[in-house]
Amino acid sequence: MIQVEHISKIYKTGEVEVPALQDVTFTVNKGEFVAIMGPSGSGKSTLMNILGALDIPTTGEYVLDGENVGALTDDQLAEIRNRKIGFVFQLYNLLPRTSALKNVMLPMMYGGIPKELRREKAEHLLKQVGLGDRLSHTASQLSGGQQQRVAIARALSMDPSIILADEPTGNIASAQAREIMEIFQDLNDRGNTILMITHEQDIAHYAKRIIKIRDGKLDIDSKTAARSWRERGPNMEARELIVESFGTLSLNKIRTGLAMLGVVIGIGSVIALVSLGQASQRSVENQIKSLGSNLLTVSPGAQTQGGIRGMAGGATTLTNEDAQAIKDSKEITSVSDVSPEYSQRAQAVAGRNNTNTQIIGVAPQYSVVRNINVASGSFITQRNVEARSKVAVLGPQAAEDLFGEDWQGSDPIGKSVRIDGQSFLVIGVTESKGGTGFQNQDDRIYIPLTTAQKTLFGSNYLTSIAVAATSEEVMEQARNEIGYLLLERHRISDPYQADFSIFSQEDILGTAAQITETFTALLSGIAAISLVVGGIGIMNIMLVTVTERTREIGLRKALGAKRKTITAQFLFEAVIITFVGGLIGVVAGIIVSYFLSNSFGLSFGLSFPSILLAFGVSTVIGIIFGWYPARKASLLEPIEALRYE
Repeated sequence: MIQVEHISKIYKTGEVEVPALQDVTFTVNKGEFVAIMGPSGSGKSTLMNILGALDIPTTGEYVLDGENVGALTDDQLAEIRNRKIGFVFQLYNLLPRTSALKNVMLPMMYGGIPKELRREKAEHLLKQVGLGDRLSHTASQLSGGQQQRVAIARALSMDPSIILADEPTGNIASAQAREIMEIFQDLNDRGNTILMITHEQDIAHYAKRIIKIRDGKLDIDSKTAARSWRERGPNMEARELIVESFGTLSLNKIRTGLAMLGVVIGIGSVIALVSLGQASQRSVENQIKSLGSNLLTVSPGAQTQGGIRGMAGGATTLTNEDAQAIKDSKEITSVSDVSPEYSQRAQAVAGRNNTNTQIIGVAPQYSVVRNINVASGSFITQRNVEARSKVAVLGPQAAEDLFGEDWQGSDPIGKSVRIDGQSFLVIGVTESKGGTGFQNQDDRIYIPLTTAQKTLFGSNYLTSIAVAATSEEVMEQARNEIGYLLLERHRISDPYQADFSIFSQEDILGTAAQITETFTALLSGIAAISLVVGGIGIMNIMLVTVTERTREIGLRKALGAKRKTITAQFLFEAVIITFVGGLIGVVAGIIVSYFLSNSFGLSFGLSFPSILLAFGVSTVIGIIFGWYPARKASLLEPIEALRYE
């Protein structure tokens, strides 16, 4: 079964070579119980590591069941450790916060044994070593002797060809040591091949053969069975790895939670900001559309003086006559109504309340062109315009600012407000229109156009002309007809030098959407940075975890875990952190966006593509930032990892 042919092991410290084993040759046959003895530093532990496929000799051959172990790949060595070798360590090497049952099931999990059979086998083995009533106890809840019994049960779980025991009684009391050795004798009597390292003569006498090592050489020589419990698959199932990863992460809840935090903040921010941005965009679109889909707005452009063109919108180029010309022109056939407007911010006062609001001078056509409805009272009339009446129609927000939140109960109609020191009689209040994203349509006070121009602000010009086209289909025709007329009236031959601009609702919608999208993208970019920072934090924590769990990794590899299995487990842990963090972030983002939408008076809605993207991004971050720590863990040599303190 075991053939050791002239093996030597040399360790290098800098340029110094230290021989640990020198030309060792022996054979162990099936069913033997062999004790390997020697003083400290004799090389017996090095020999045991080579026999356990945890290390390879510098020279010579180690043949196990006809296979040259030194020629095997890392995965093949892992399979040898899992299927043919059962380890019993001096320090037990149990996973500390894992139950006895799960510790025994661990090699079978790496061996691909179905879960139901694993549990049945583990329970049977623990009962066999006298721990049938300790299945759910963790290592810290067991005595040293009981922990070693768990280790023996674990070693037997895959029905290995040989059992390698490294100082199995070194850390337990003599009475417990006798019990452990009696278990080994019983196992040997049943046909198990056992190789045991010990430095105690009385323990060695439990074996049927003693090999003594001194100074790395075979000093005194005073052999293994392959029983397969059942056929098993070569790999651990992904589902089992995920369950194992969840279990490991649950043991460090605070650390796992902190690792998730960056992902939660990043994903939550993206979801909340995208949702809020889209809600804002919908609100802007709805408010602009509520003004009328056939609305055109003529605004002052920029004047050119001395070859220098001024700022757009800064000119006083529109007049009452321009508005009247648009209305009366026989050349313009696509316009149904025209509303000249003059607006300026001013201070309004009612009793002890005051507000700085938009004062808009309008004609009666304004309510039709701008789709304004009166909730109570009446709107500005032609008689008010002709008489320059000091009357005012309030928007709902202006009414609330001037007459309090219960203004509907107190009814402001018939009361007076002072605008820039002049008294106006309130004759109506409009229905709510909300905001367009640029200004609040409810925070306005409407007065007669002539009163605004002549009495209040002293201006002969207009700040805008609102034009209603006869239908949506003729919007472009109306724009062109108005443009030609105003160019002619303003004596401008080059359209590119026009001192006015004409906007449709589609133009305003496009501008509003672009602003909203840019703002959302900017904030989402900031949130994405927090995701990257969260990913770096996960990598840092995973690297620390790999260092802290070095012995555990060594144990898992000693029990048969392959490199790809270790890589997958640590990668799953990173992905679980980011995926669960992403899930929490999505929920948090939805909740935050819901409350923010309500706070800003926006309609709440979800962007399912952004939610799916968030999950995808969080998973990718887990893979990217978890790969290096996982790879680092998989490359640890089992023997070096087991020695790590």
